[in-house]
Amino acid sequence: MEKHGIGYCIVSCPDFPTHIEVTGEAAYIRWYGKREWYRSGYSKEELQEWAEIIRQLEKEVGKVYGYFNNDFGCYAPKNCLDLRKILNL
Repeated sequence: MEKHGIGYCIVSCPDFPTHIEVTGEAAYIRWYGKREWYRSGYSKEELQEWAEIIRQLEKEVGKVYGYFNNDFGCYAPKNCLDLRKILNL
């Protein structure tokens, strides 16, 4: 992937290890919910951990994109707003 500039998608989901790696020009993260696919939110502590990962990735590649796909139960908008607040965006 890196050889061809294809971006790897960093994934946060249940029963799947999170592997932090950047193979393209930017980092890309998808949050599906940590305890249940699409239907569980992230705690403030978990989002704080992700904020640290994002800050480190920004130092490495400059651009970090993310998408919360834990939308069942409206967790995605809340988690996105909470993460933005932690990151001072």
